[in-house]
Amino acid sequence: MRLSPALIASVGVLLGSTDTTSQEKVSTSFAPEMIRTKIAEEVKAIVIRQLEADGNWNVTESPNFRVRHQLSKEKSEEICRAIEKIRIDVQKKWMKNADSWDQKCDVSVYQDGKQMEWNTGKNAYYPGFSEIESAPGGRVISRKIALRSDAHNIFTHVMPHEVAHVTIAGSPGKMIPRWADEGIAILSEPRSSLDDFQKNLHQLQKHQLFSLQELLTMDYPELKSFGTFYAQSASLTNYLQKRKDPPAVLAFIRDGMNDAAALKNFGATSLQDLEADWRRKMFGKE
Repeated sequence: MRLSPALIASVGVLLGSTDTTSQEKVSTSFAPEMIRTKIAEEVKAIVIRQLEADGNWNVTESPNFRVRHQLSKEKSEEICRAIEKIRIDVQKKWMKNADSWDQKCDVSVYQDGKQMEWNTGKNAYYPGFSEIESAPGGRVISRKIALRSDAHNIFTHVMPHEVAHVTIAGSPGKMIPRWADEGIAILSEPRSSLDDFQKNLHQLQKHQLFSLQELLTMDYPELKSFGTFYAQSASLTNYLQKRKDPPAVLAFIRDGMNDAAALKNFGATSLQDLEADWRRKMFGKE
């Protein structure tokens, strides 16, 4: 186990120890006993978390994933089987292939949110997340997924969502816009997820929605608009896949959704016309 220099220094100050570099005594006599006790408890908690984070990790591999975990052999193999199936399902649906990846996706399974936050710096409330690194031309260099084993819907919702992200990233061509990436990931979850998001859309006012033109170029919005963004992303992606098969939808999105012939295939004359039709079908009016 490796403790960081900052943590070692903190412990040294608490205990009034000697700095091995300067050999000068660090005094803590100024700190009231209550404060010293509180700080000691905090540092002890940090040490315990790091011990847990650096504990015994095992690795279970499948053809396309490398899973790092502290689970039983049976549980880790169950996770491997599940994510391999999800990968194949997503590829067959959206790319009409089940080709293996050149490099395995690294998956880290944490015991809970605290352990995930300590290791990754991500918010402890996240049930999971994914990261993709790509070359300038769009070729995927690496895929990473983090999961919390204590998430109650890890197999039904979290895994399908995150595996969809890293799978779609490997489709030929440039990266798709954020809204479409999230829309496809949500559609990889059970139908109930889409239904819930579309119910939320009906509670929004028309002026609260993003225009399709805005969605094409934006990344994640500010926090207060997350609900709108996810709901609209799921609904629009579902709208498009009802008009054409998923591979055609993916190609349409990747090409910018502005080609006249492609728009005509989706029953629209312009991007604004396509958005107006979605709004009519979603809300019963423009």
